[in-house]
Amino acid sequence: MPSFGISSLFWALRADPEPFVKLVSIFQRADLPPNYPAQETLTNGSDLLSIEKIAQHWREKGLTDTQISQRANHLAESLFPRWSSSAIKRVLYGLNSCGFLFPYKLGPSNNKVTRNTNMNGQWRFQLNSYLWLSWTNSADYQRYFIYFFRMPQPHVPESERSQQEMIEMLKSYVKSNANNFRDPFFLSTAP
Repeated sequence: MPSFGISSLFWALRADPEPFVKLVSIFQRADLPPNYPAQETLTNGSDLLSIEKIAQHWREKGLTDTQISQRANHLAESLFPRWSSSAIKRVLYGLNSCGFLFPYKLGPSNNKVTRNTNMNGQWRFQLNSYLWLSWTNSADYQRYFIYFFRMPQPHVPESERSQQEMIEMLKSYVKSNANNFRDPFFLSTAP
């Protein structure tokens, strides 16, 4: 996965679900925004939107994009040297992004991959994602399609009437049940 610039901080926090307590002082010196305290950021990790807000805070403090990238890289590098497990997880993420799920079956199934997921859980999640995206999942896609337009998100029009018009216009293109022509024997679910 991308491991440079501001995204390096996101991936480093994701790859190290149990960082050293000693890193708190390093993160405190990094001048994180007040609503992202060092201890909480290290304990809970972060999402990409929060990382962008941290970068915006640094930008408002007068840092250039180059300085922001250097600061994020420095924080990310502080997470990696402590043990090889973080490096192994980064390799797993890279293989996963290329479609290789098998390595998740090579390690102990209860080994933490992220704060909320172990090796087996990540394998199941990725497998279900591939089944979903290849339309071989037996789920009802129309239900998720309608839910997508009912979510309060910036990409969805606020007006109920506009939402309904978009749903009606696009609904015929979304299958209610997936067919199994692509994978009639469900071979894609074999480990």
